[in-house]
Amino acid sequence: MNFSVINFGCKVNQYQGELLRENLILLGLVEATSPPYDLVFVNGCMVTETASKEAMRAARKFSSNARVFLTGCLCKNITKSGFEYINPDALEELPEKLGLQGNVKSEIDSFLGHTRAMVLVQLGCNNFCSYCIVPYMRGEPRDRPAKEVVEETRKLASSGFREIVLCGTELGHRKDLPDLIKSISDVQGIERIRLSSINPRHLSPSLVKELLSIEKVAPHLHLPLQSGSDRVLGLMNRGYDQKHFLQLVDAAREGRDEIGITTDILVGFPGENENDFEETIKIMEMAAFSRCHVFPFSKRPGTKAYDMKAVPDEIIKVRARDARAKASSLARQAISAMINRCTKVLVESDNEGFSGSYLRVRVVGKVGLGDFVPVKITGKEKEGLVGEKI
Repeated sequence: MNFSVINFGCKVNQYQGELLRENLILLGLVEATSPPYDLVFVNGCMVTETASKEAMRAARKFSSNARVFLTGCLCKNITKSGFEYINPDALEELPEKLGLQGNVKSEIDSFLGHTRAMVLVQLGCNNFCSYCIVPYMRGEPRDRPAKEVVEETRKLASSGFREIVLCGTELGHRKDLPDLIKSISDVQGIERIRLSSINPRHLSPSLVKELLSIEKVAPHLHLPLQSGSDRVLGLMNRGYDQKHFLQLVDAAREGRDEIGITTDILVGFPGENENDFEETIKIMEMAAFSRCHVFPFSKRPGTKAYDMKAVPDEIIKVRARDARAKASSLARQAISAMINRCTKVLVESDNEGFSGSYLRVRVVGKVGLGDFVPVKITGKEKEGLVGEKI
């Protein structure tokens, strides 16, 4: 019997999709690279309506010829879908669900198709931002045992991975994060540790400096701003204001010479007016983000923002366009600022990879997939950099 796992969404979903894939193989199933499939597992996302619809389209596409399971955040939507489900947090139920014999494991050994591996350190969120459905999907915060995280990292290092990404539903909920990272830093073979998105409400300037003081931590933070307006941040229940956010940015720039700060910008939140949007553009400029993911507000059933008065679609489209234009301008500035500087690049494909600050770099010189090489940046091209292997 063969199977396919189709992943959508965040790094947590990617990690849990890999763990599911490895367990299916452990139970004796064969992974197929093309249809027809006997079993299809759609590991879906519900953060936005678009993401949810995309995953459900994939489920329906294969439902006539395969047994289809929903997993990830989608599994919570089972009562409305008609599909079977696999709880990604309870894979011990997998053999019984599939009518198979055997045991499952709780750690991954590799990460198919990737040169950097995700490592899950935390699940769940109780922030209840007014627009976000994730707390209803993922439950209360809980930490993965540190010993298990470190052991999994050792396995990945022995499989040849030199860079890992620590991920969680709400990474900042983990109070022992600095100590955990220091333990991971001691794993032989790991050269760089990236942190996935961290909500600014869980950070202080001193914590930012402490995290970036750990030598193997990449000089890159993803701090989701969402809005630069204190009024809108309050409506969103984000738990911080623009002053606090900019203090974190300043601390990051003080902590490292090479630093990339990326973000998420949500435009068109209910009640957002033109002044609020202008505040967002202002904070984008002040923070000098190297990359911004700009996305329009998406109504999610069950959230507080669902019943708030919506901003007209035509206004949201204009604001999204303007925010993306500003983001592109800031990205070009970040790229130009790296010329004549040195960085380390993990080669991921065709002599290309990412710098420590998460800028794409094409490396001139003989390098191989998965190599971790020092590079001097000599110029820029398209939306990235070019550099010579040192």
